[in-house]
Amino acid sequence: MERELLAAMPRLASVSIAKKLPNGLGISFTKRTFFALFCTMAAPPENPSCGYMDRTGFLYDEAPDALGSLLLKIESNAPEIKIGAQALDPDTAAKLEQWGDALSADLGLRVVGYTLSSAEPDELRAETADGFSLIIKKNDDPVAVVKVLRTLLNEEIKARRQKLDYIDLRFGNKVFFKFKES
Repeated sequence: MERELLAAMPRLASVSIAKKLPNGLGISFTKRTFFALFCTMAAPPENPSCGYMDRTGFLYDEAPDALGSLLLKIESNAPEIKIGAQALDPDTAAKLEQWGDALSADLGLRVVGYTLSSAEPDELRAETADGFSLIIKKNDDPVAVVKVLRTLLNEEIKARRQKLDYIDLRFGNKVFFKFKES
């Protein structure tokens, strides 16, 4: 019965059913907590293109595509999304949360979106609320990368931060960046 409830209601993270003597039944459950909007850029029109995702990478409900930066949005070139299934493996979902936390805590950079591609499975692009993106190796140490980024922003970029287009942090201490064309 627990498996059937979980399959029928993807919004539930867990269900526990216990017999209560003499004639009762106790049911307890926990709901999934929203982490990000997960969207595929390649969905056919008849399938949903976005879903609500929890911190484990599980899609639990269809969602409208959203513009703006109020909700964290993860875009992927996955061919489709499946509600009631993993959109991302739990390790990747946890890594995205680590990157967002490290950038926010150490630099005050708020990540508003990530782009993942199957063509480059070890990399991700993090879009910041400041209007520029970061190209990162997914499994690099966030603390070490943030330290390099802090040095770049404070010593090289300085007041030109709003003109940044992207910063490529995939090569250790060798960093590439580009300003937006005026």
